[in-house]
Formats: sequence, structure tokens, C-alpha cells
Amino acid sequence: MPKRKPLSLTDTLRQELAAVTSVNAVAKALDLSQPTLARFLRGDTDSLTFETASQLLNHFGYVLAKPIAPAQRNAKRAPTKRRKPKR
Repeated sequence: MPKRKPLSLTDTLRQELAAVTSVNAVAKALDLSQPTLARFLRGDTDSLTFETASQLLNHFGYVLAKPIAPAQRNAKRAPTKRRKPKR
């Protein structure tokens, strides 16, 4: 099975906005411009300011996480020394 290409930030935000019942409610909740969000959702523009994108991602519950590098993921950990129990 081929690997799926991850969605771009633009596609992710468009999907989230398309799933809400009211883009106007999101705009009001975040104090954003409703026409800007509507143009973005329609595809009339692909750009949002970093601040706007950040507010939308936070609103929809996304967090930024750095992926673990493949070398670190597959590396074996060195054995840890076990302490002798105190008697």
C-alpha cells in the first residue's frame, strides 16, 4: 500500500473550515475577518497570515510537534546500570 502524502497546512485548514457549521462563528470567536476566511475557504487565495493560521490551528485543536528522526527512532538504547537495592 503506498504511503499517503500528508495534507498541507492549507488543505488541513480548508478541511477544518469546511467542516464547521458557520465560518462566521469561527471568525467572530477568534476576532478574524470573515471575508478573509471565506475567500480562503473558496480557494480565491492560498495565503493567510501566520497569526491567522496559528489562531485557526489552535481553535481546531492542532499542536505542532517535531517528528522523531528515523535514526533516533530505530536506535537501540544503551543499557542502564541497575543499582543494588539497599539493605
